[in-house]
Amino acid sequence: MLKRVFYSLLVLIGLLLLTVLGLDQMDELENRALYLRRITGSPLPPGGSGIRHRKILSHRRH
Repeated sequence: MLKRVFYSLLVLIGLLLLTVLGLDQMDELENRALYLRRITGSPLPPGGSGIRHRKILSHRRH
């Protein structure tokens, strides 16, 4: 019984760690796109991060 609880905790900690690392990578990619946009003056690339960022900014204006 104790062994099963221990393994369950290890699995939950592993899933949490994978989630945190995955979100960190996604955030890093978004920040990289925004940084490149600032230094080059070019518009955001089409797709994911640019659209998501514009939606966030448009909600902040209201």
